[in-house]
Amino acid sequence: MVRATLHYPTGPDLVSATLTDEGMAAARARVERTAVLAAADTEFVPRPAAHCDHCPWRSRCPAG
Repeated sequence: MVRATLHYPTGPDLVSATLTDEGMAAARARVERTAVLAAADTEFVPRPAAHCDHCPWRSRCPAG
């Protein structure tokens, strides 16, 4: 078991979580599944919207 605490320098709050072996194994499995899906996804279809205004890749986006 691991106790993790994050402190965000922009505020006074601390966020803590207790990480169990089971929880970490489940998180690792989710990350591995996501990585497999991401590697298989070779087509990117941009969907321009308001969230694109601050995108650092906007100049390279075919829809930008």
